Amino acid sequence: MIEKVELEKARRLIEKRGCAPGAEKVALPEAHGRVLAEDIAAPVDCPPFNRSPLDGYALQAGDTAGASPSAPARLEVIDTVYAGGYSHKKVTGGIAVRLMTGSPIPEGADCVIRQEDTRLEEGRVVIEKELFPWENYCFRGENLRKGDTVLKKDSVLQAAAIGVLAGVGVAAVPVYKKPAAAVLSTGDELIEPGVLPAPGQIYGSNLYTIACRLKECGINVLSTGILRDDRAAIGGAVAEAAGRADFIITTGGVSAGEKDLMAAVMKELGAEIVFRGVKIRPGSAVLFSVLGGKPVISLSGNPLASAVTFELLLPPFLQKITGNRSLERRTMQAVLQNDFDKKSPVRRALRGKFWRDREGRAVVEIIDHMQSSGNLTVALKSNCYIDVEKGSTGLKRGEMVRIIV
Repeated sequence: MIEKVELEKARRLIEKRGCAPGAEKVALPEAHGRVLAEDIAAPVDCPPFNRSPLDGYALQAGDTAGASPSAPARLEVIDTVYAGGYSHKKVTGGIAVRLMTGSPIPEGADCVIRQEDTRLEEGRVVIEKELFPWENYCFRGENLRKGDTVLKKDSVLQAAAIGVLAGVGVAAVPVYKKPAAAVLSTGDELIEPGVLPAPGQIYGSNLYTIACRLKECGINVLSTGILRDDRAAIGGAVAEAAGRADFIITTGGVSAGEKDLMAAVMKELGAEIVFRGVKIRPGSAVLFSVLGGKPVISLSGNPLASAVTFELLLPPFLQKITGNRSLERRTMQAVLQNDFDKKSPVRRALRGKFWRDREGRAVVEIIDHMQSSGNLTVALKSNCYIDVEKGSTGLKRGEMVRIIV
């Protein structure tokens, strides 16, 4: 076992134990939020025919040469086509076909005039302006040709992507399989929301925060629960979870107190203890072990401490097991907007709020100068972490700092 490790090394050790996901084919309605396992090629042209972009009349542009209010062109209307319909009549000189938006342009026509620019008199359309060839004309395949790559492998299928796939007739797509996780919280003091607390009890929030965060990252959360500080209960729950989930996250029981039992439990189960502790504050109390090939990440029981270590430690691992590259954390330099007077004997992650000012510069404000590891409401105000180096004597307004967005 390695004792306290640097953040970057902890990330690598956890990522190393993750497995790349397999693939499965799912129906398009179930693919929302999933990650493509292969490139998708268009099976048809899009649009699949020459299409009218508006309500109007299909005709030959040459028939409008010299047309004006004083000398309009008059063309016989020989057919009407609605969206979903088709005209088998060919457009030749002197005739027109009325079209609705989205309907196929009949053979022979090379332009469409919008209905508002015409009037109908005794079965003839009156046109008082010249048109050019291919005006208001959407060509077959102008968006996508059959065989064109619609979406690349590793794309996340959000609403727009699903709509494009539906638009070219794709009914099912190959996506990466979703990994499954179990989330467990330990602590005699914890109770579920909705239960009346006894003296000394608090509502357990970690279970909900971590489970929902995993779902946002594309993970199936199989089982969650609050466990008492009891070795047998914790050991039984972890062993059962390892038989069903691809990995496990626990919160609580990782410090050095009398009831911090996770390390002892994992040893009793025969797990490999990879490291214990990360050199960062808050959230230094982390235990990483592997049980039967399943990674077990045990985080602090303090709400914000567990959130910090989740966001700083797990993205490379989650990216690897889901195939979702968007989970990678962005880092950048930003101008600090307020002072922070505390010394940092160890590396520190300060919760901050990042935005861009009128000049487009990245700026950041420290949220909650007390930086209490149990202050959950700070999460509602922050959108980044400020990475403070070990040995810092404080930060001053106006200096450049590194942030993790």
